[in-house]
Parts: sequence; C-alpha cells; structure tokens
Amino acid sequence: AAVGGGGGQGALAGLYGALVERVRHDKHVLVAFNRVRDHTGIPLPAPAKIGPKLLAFVGAIQRCLDVMDPAVSSATPLASDARQPPAKPYPANSTQSANGATDSQSEQTTPHHSIPDPGQATGLNSVAMSSASTTDLKSAVNGAAARESAAAAGEAALRNQVQQLRQQLARANSTIRDLQEREQQLMHRISSHVQKKVQRSGSFETLEDANRPSQLIQRYADLYCELRPDAMDALDDLVTTDSDSSDDQLKQKILFSVVVLAFRSVQRTIEELRAQIMHLLAVPQPDGSASPSSRESRAEELQRTINEQLRHSAPHRDYTENYQEVCGQLWSTLFEYPGLQRCEPLLTYIRAVVELAWLLLVANPPYHIRYHATAFDPNQHNRFHSSDESQSAIRSFVWPALVEDHSGHCVSKAVVIT
Repeated sequence: AAVGGGGGQGALAGLYGALVERVRHDKHVLVAFNRVRDHTGIPLPAPAKIGPKLLAFVGAIQRCLDVMDPAVSSATPLASDARQPPAKPYPANSTQSANGATDSQSEQTTPHHSIPDPGQATGLNSVAMSSASTTDLKSAVNGAAARESAAAAGEAALRNQVQQLRQQLARANSTIRDLQEREQQLMHRISSHVQKKVQRSGSFETLEDANRPSQLIQRYADLYCELRPDAMDALDDLVTTDSDSSDDQLKQKILFSVVVLAFRSVQRTIEELRAQIMHLLAVPQPDGSASPSSRESRAEELQRTINEQLRHSAPHRDYTENYQEVCGQLWSTLFEYPGLQRCEPLLTYIRAVVELAWLLLVANPPYHIRYHATAFDPNQHNRFHSSDESQSAIRSFVWPALVEDHSGHCVSKAVVIT
C-alpha cells in the first residue's frame, strides 16, 4: 500500500539506498578489521565475536534488501534492462574471521542476496539527490535561523550601546549646562567687580548718565558763556558807581562771589551729611592710631557708598537751603543795593550755580574751583579782554578754574585780569 503512492515510493527508495550504503560501509569495516588483526598478530579473547556479529548484522540487512528489491524495481524503472549478476557482499579472498572461520564458511552460514548497485538506477539517483536537496534546505533554514538569531542579538547589543551613549550624552549635556551657568555667574561677578572699579576710579563714563563728568565740565563752561552775560546785563541798571570801570568790576565781583559762595555752601552741606551718617553708624573717625588698612576697611568703603548715593540723588535734590544761604550772604554784603533781590536773571544765575556746584562736588571724581594763583599760567588761565598781556601778575579773577580733586588737573581754565 505504501508503494502504491508517490510519497511512499520515494520513502521506500530512500530507505533502500540507505541500507545499501550501510552494507558497503560495514563490509569495508570488517575487511579493515581483519587486516589490522592479521598484521599486528594480536589474538582476541574468546568472548570477542566481532566478526560473526558483523556478518550476522549484514545478513539481516541483506534479507531486508531481498524483500524490498521487487518493490523498488517496480516503483523506479532502471536506466538499463540488463541487470548485473548477483554479487557477494564481501570478496571471496576474505581473511579469516575472529573465531578462525573463513569468509566462505561465514557465507555458507549466513544467507545473502545480490545487492544491486544504486548507481545503475535512475530512480535511486533521483532519490539521493532529493535527500541531498532536503538536507541542504534544512541546513539553509538552520543557517538562516542562526543568522537571524545572531542579528537579533546584535540588534539588542546595538540598542544597549545606543542607550548607554544616550545616557552619557545626557550626562555630558547636564555637565555642559552646569559649566555654562557657572561661567555666566563668574562673568557676572567679574563684570560687577570691574564696573565697581571703574566707577570708583572715574576713568570711564557711561553715555546714559546725563551728569557724567564731561557733561558737567561743559555745563560749567556754558555757565560762564551764557548765564553770566545775561546776569551782567541785568545788573547794569542796579549797580551804579562814579565810573563805568568801577561798575564793571563790581558786577564781575558779584558774579564771581556767587560761584565761590555756592561751592562753599554746598561743600559744607555735603561734609555735614557725611559726618551725620558716620555718626549714626558709629563709624570711628580716623585719628592716626589705626593702621591705613584698618581705616580703609572701616571708613573709606562707607565713604564711597555715601558718595555714590549722593551722586544718584543729586538730580532730584532740593537745593533751596543752599540757594537761600548764598542769597542771604550776598544781600547782607550788598545791602545798599536792595534791587538785587528782585533781579530775576541774577536769581536764575544763582540757582544754576548752586545746582552745578552740588553735581561737581559729588561727581566721580569730584571737582573743585581754584582762584588763589597770583601768576599767570597759560595751562590754567585765560586772560580777560581788558588784561595787559605784557604782565604776568594776576590782578583779579573773573571766573575760577575748575580742577579735578585727586589729581589737581585743570579741566576748565580760569579767566583772569593781568
């Protein structure tokens, strides 16, 4: 029944080819065994019956072949109708078996059938090729499965490496952000420190500051060129003497005195404010007993802070007290000219001088007026138009010079009469 189907025929032919191959293999093993035994001359123990057992096994396989031969011959036509004569499974000149019997004697005790050569049958060759193809296919499938497993393992390892790299990248980014924040904080601290140094030194100005030193110096020069001439013209009808030259000198002295009085009043007010703050904070005044470094740590830092606050609050400060003080001193001195108290150009001039004096005295660096020189210095003085240019002695000051407090550098020249 199995032979009747196509699948059964193929299976039977495959089994037939396998049995034939096994017979040939066992025959060669037995021949090689007998040759090695005869060559070495080593006698086997009595219980060792390897030869007969192998011959019995071959005989059993031969009987299977006898049964299967008709079915295989009918299922698979041979390439040639001529069948080879029956062949013995072992050569006639075989050596003796393990128990001393010859191969011919063994053949008489073990029936056998002629073994057809599989190479002569086309069907058996096709079956062998089909079996080899199946083996190759299984090998290919197993190889593909192995490669797929290796690829999956490699992909898992790659994903693990990618995950580790991402974690390292995240840690690196976190470290970079921390370093950037620290760098910004450090740059801010350095910038603040440098800014404080610059502000303390007064060497640099900011254009946003309307009361920067260069602007204040220009306002001081404009005060002489603009407001002073207006006040001089307003005093023409109020101040009269016996001669015109005396009138001009008196008017010049009045306007010059306003500048001097304004700077004195503002300077005294600033010193009083500083002293009050130092007293309220119980900061000891330098008496020479403390070391310079100790005085620096106690007072000078506080002095700079006070000056900075006075400088920032100067544009919004009320200068009425200083204005009234200057006016009071001027009226008491020139009591014979009561009309001065109602001269609006003069009052405007006094207000402007008081305000500018405050801004100059609290500037960084502070600026003072100088008017005590007795000899003409072209680096600090300009001659008034009525001066004698051949003379170097200064007879009077029309306008005081403006100098920097720390260095003594003249930033705006005085106007003098020689």
